[in-house]
Amino acid sequence: MNPRPHIAIVIGTRPEAIKLYPVLDAFGPAVAAGDVRISVVSTGQQRQLLDQALGFFGIQPDADLGVMGRPDEPLGSVFARTVAAMTAWMHELPGGPPSRVVVQGDTLSAHAGATAAFYAGVPVSHVEAGLRTWDNERPFPEELHRRAIALAADQHFCPTPGALANLRSDGIDTQSAHVVGNSVIDAMRLCADRIARPTDLPKRPEQRLFVTVHRRENLPLLATEILPALRRLVADHPNVDAIVPVHPNPAVGSAIARVVDGCDRITTIPPVAYGQSLGLVRDATLVVTDSGGLQEEATALGTPVVVLRGVSERTEAIDDGNAILAGTSAVAIARVIHGLLSDPAALAAMARPNDVFGDGHAASRIVASVLSIWGIVPRAADSFAAQLREGAA
Repeated sequence: MNPRPHIAIVIGTRPEAIKLYPVLDAFGPAVAAGDVRISVVSTGQQRQLLDQALGFFGIQPDADLGVMGRPDEPLGSVFARTVAAMTAWMHELPGGPPSRVVVQGDTLSAHAGATAAFYAGVPVSHVEAGLRTWDNERPFPEELHRRAIALAADQHFCPTPGALANLRSDGIDTQSAHVVGNSVIDAMRLCADRIARPTDLPKRPEQRLFVTVHRRENLPLLATEILPALRRLVADHPNVDAIVPVHPNPAVGSAIARVVDGCDRITTIPPVAYGQSLGLVRDATLVVTDSGGLQEEATALGTPVVVLRGVSERTEAIDDGNAILAGTSAVAIARVIHGLLSDPAALAAMARPNDVFGDGHAASRIVASVLSIWGIVPRAADSFAAQLREGAA
């Protein structure tokens, strides 16, 4: 009798926790039935935000590699340490390396997890495969990560048909690629009863901006272009305020402190839990962000998005009119946001929920495909999302 499959799920950052939580949830019935074993491996890449997200979802890692060092440590050093730690964990398991490794997205943790698995001869499933800008500098280093993961993976779970087309254009064998939707929509569905904006914010004026900035390639522009544009916009619109969570990266906090701290109607707050983040998105007039996940969440909730990038791998929201690519210059950002705030018809045309990123059932498709490798049919059973939440309480 063959031993039950052992699947390792690698999580290193907040977005990975959000998007892999539904996958863990969907594996629940098979785990409960003894059909499969799951190990959650935390790299600790994004310690503060990751621990917050794991706590929100009630996820207890089976292994914590603790790889993150100084915030300014070279990426190559962190990557090498993560590959080494993941390799050691796999080979020190009593039964040998896992049967399969699941990674999500394009983080350093996902790239390192896929690389370590590939070197160990362990097959890799890639969740959110096929996103591309075709520019290795934007986003940096994520574009290289996701293309490298595609080479290591033998299963590709694409969020959209466009992502599948990107894999084909990149020369990837797509016989084992599937369009399943984006599991971030599943996370929103599973946590719908926990969406609530923070209660200690100023009273909402007529219009509110929810602003997040953290992309590595945008860091040199925060104090000179992006944040000055925000400060000027709020000053020029007395009926507008902005809520700005401060990312733990010291470079982000320093720029925000220098440029917008103390400005009238700009409120900076610590990073918020996932449910509160969704509440802020839902409550906003505009989401202004360089985040990928927020583009997906806002599009699903029907909140217009201004994307602070020169290129985007989530072109579906832009093509469907839910998002606008503003670039990163102060002039361009101000022009786009001022135009929307001053044009109720244009804003209303963007403010419509859109399911372009999925129907909220991506995880069940992913799990069914993974289990089919061993001929396991997913069992009909109650979700154990509630059990995870109870464990965190």
